[in-house]
Amino acid sequence: MVEWQVSPIWLATTHEESLELCRLWLMSSALQKLIETLGGPPLKNTTDDLVDLVTWSSATLDSRGGGERQAARPIVFAPGRETALIEAAQPLGLMESASPQRSTYDSIVVLGGTPTANHLRSQLAYSVFQSGVSVGAVFGLGAARVLSDAERSDSAYETESEDLEFRLKEQFSDPADQTQPNGHTGDRLSPIPIHSLTAPSSRSPFRADTSDAIRSLIGSTSPRQRGEVLVITSAIY
Repeated sequence: MVEWQVSPIWLATTHEESLELCRLWLMSSALQKLIETLGGPPLKNTTDDLVDLVTWSSATLDSRGGGERQAARPIVFAPGRETALIEAAQPLGLMESASPQRSTYDSIVVLGGTPTANHLRSQLAYSVFQSGVSVGAVFGLGAARVLSDAERSDSAYETESEDLEFRLKEQFSDPADQTQPNGHTGDRLSPIPIHSLTAPSSRSPFRADTSDAIRSLIGSTSPRQRGEVLVITSAIY
């Protein structure tokens, strides 16, 4: 039986390889042990048992309930279960990310989030560009989600999409240009094109999700711009 291997981390070159990695991850001994410790249903195969696992996980582990991550209700686990979760992170490949596998990308796509996430993701996108990777353009995919009061303490903008656009231009702007008096980078020059897309939601009244963002990207770009794409989000996602 082929067992899930932590390294290389989630690297696949075809759709079929991606599906096989997912299957191996779901059937891995590390995940089976964790599910058993947390009291979940056994997963003997991904065809028949996956629905039961998803149903149990949604009822037991999903504390978001369709809301934002930062607004999720806390879950207090018993010490043994908490230890099991922490110990499972490494063998399940959740502790590190793979580096970009190509030297050239038609586009870098940065998914939007909180102001902190937007800053870190934009910073990572720029570090990839600075490392010598050739990039045709950068796309920021955000939602028209109004930032919470807590988030506004880290941003001068009203929405996730506006904040992401600012963070990208801040990272990629030419340091020789002077910042505008109001402290915003505005349209400072960038070595490569920066595009900001605000994805419409397909599930009103909820904000646009990642699927909405990808559909927006496809509808707003040419096939050439989507040839080789590097998607940047938070490492744990």
